[in-house]
Amino acid sequence: MKKKIKKFNIFSSVSFLPLMPLVAASCKKNDNDEKIQIINNESNPQTSKQMTPPNSHGDQSKDDSSNVDKTTDAKNNSEKSEPTVTPKDQSDESRSKAGKNDNVNTIPMNNDEEKKLKEEQKLDPVLQEVLDIWNKDFKNDIWEKWSYGEIFEKLKSKIPDSKLELVSKPDIKPTPDSTNPPFVIKLNNSNQKLELPFGKVWPISSETKYNGNEATSIGYTEDGKIKRFKESTNKVPEHLPKFIYSLESAFKNSTQKEIENLDKWDTSNISYFTAVFSDAKKFNHDISRWKTDSALSMFNMFSGAEDFNQDISKWNTSNVTEMDGMFWDATNFNQDLNSWNVEKVTSMINMFSNTKKFNSNLDNWKPKSIRSVNGMFANSNFNKPLLSWESHLPTGYFNVDQFKNGNNKLEDNNLPEKILKLLNEYREKVKASNDRK
Repeated sequence: MKKKIKKFNIFSSVSFLPLMPLVAASCKKNDNDEKIQIINNESNPQTSKQMTPPNSHGDQSKDDSSNVDKTTDAKNNSEKSEPTVTPKDQSDESRSKAGKNDNVNTIPMNNDEEKKLKEEQKLDPVLQEVLDIWNKDFKNDIWEKWSYGEIFEKLKSKIPDSKLELVSKPDIKPTPDSTNPPFVIKLNNSNQKLELPFGKVWPISSETKYNGNEATSIGYTEDGKIKRFKESTNKVPEHLPKFIYSLESAFKNSTQKEIENLDKWDTSNISYFTAVFSDAKKFNHDISRWKTDSALSMFNMFSGAEDFNQDISKWNTSNVTEMDGMFWDATNFNQDLNSWNVEKVTSMINMFSNTKKFNSNLDNWKPKSIRSVNGMFANSNFNKPLLSWESHLPTGYFNVDQFKNGNNKLEDNNLPEKILKLLNEYREKVKASNDRK
C-alpha cells in the first residue's frame, strides 16, 4: 500500500509540470484585472481575488498562501486612503505576453516590456495636477452637505478647461465615519481613471468643544459660518475647515492679547471677515500671513480693537467691497495700508473714525467704485494729502457727509476737488437746516 501511494505522488508531481505556465499566465491576467477593477473594490465585493501560484514544497504552501492574503489585505486597506489609478487599456495580447513573462518559473520581462508597462501606469499630467490640487484643497475637508456632483464642480473650477468627467454618481452625498462609495474622475479623452480619497468628512454642523480655555474643535453652522468662540479662548486648532466661508464675530469681545495657532489658519476661502475682532480690546496677535484673496467684506473687522497694531500691508484686498468701520475706535492702529487695492470697495463709512494714531499715506489708493465715505476720518488725527484720488473717484454723487467731522488737522486743500465740492454742498445744507431752527 505504501508503494502505491509513493508512485501516485511521483506521478502527480510530474503530471503537474506542463500545467505551470498556463496557471502563471492565468495568475498574471487576474492580477492585471485586479488593478483595473481596484477602484470598484469598495462598491463591488465580487471583484476577483489574487490567485496564489501553486507550490510543490509540501506544507510550506500554507504559509505562502497566508502571507499573500496578509499582503493583499494590507494593500486593500492602504488603497482606501490613497489615490488609485487605473492603467490605460491593454490589449489581450499584451496581457498574455506579460503573463507568460511574469512568473517565478518563467523569464522576467525585458527592458522594453518593463518600460512600456511603466508608461501605461504613469499618471496623466492633467490628472497629476488634479491630484495635487485635491490633496491641497479638498482632502480631509469634505463637507457632508456637498454631493459628489458639487464636489466635482468645485474641483473643476480650480482647473479650467481640464475636460474632466465625473465617473461616480453625482447625487451621492458623503457621510462622516463611514465607508463612502469611491469618488472617481477621468479625462474625457482618456480611459485612465483616478479615485480621489476623501480623508475626513465633516458633519453638516458642529458645536465648538473646549478643554478649559482651549477650543479643541471649531464649531460652525449648516450655512458654513463659524460659531463665536467664548471670550476667554486662548488657543484654537491649527486647521480651519475650508468649507467655512465666514468668520463673522468669531472673536468678538475677546479678552485675549494673543490666541495660539490663530496665525496658522488658512483663510484663503473666507469671504466675510465681518466684525471678527470687534471690541476685542486687548487683541494684538500677528495675523499678517492670513490670506484674504477671497475676502468680500471687512465691515467692522477691528472696530473697538483698541490695542491692535499689526502689519497687514500685504493682505490682498482686491475683491473687498465693504470696509465700513474697519478700524473705527482702533485707537492704537497706525500701519502702512498704501499698497492695498481698494478699487472694488463701495463703502468706507467711518473706516478710520476715532483712530487717533492712524496717519499713514493713502495716496496710492484708487477708490473707483466708492459710493460713501461718510465719516471716514471723523474724530481722527489723519492729515495726509488725498489729492491723488481725484482722477479715480466716480463721477456724479457719492456720500461724503461728515467726511472729516471733528478732525481739525485734515485741511480742505488736501482733499480731492470732487470730495471738497460735495462736502461744501453738505455743509450748506447743514447750515440752512440750522438757520431754520
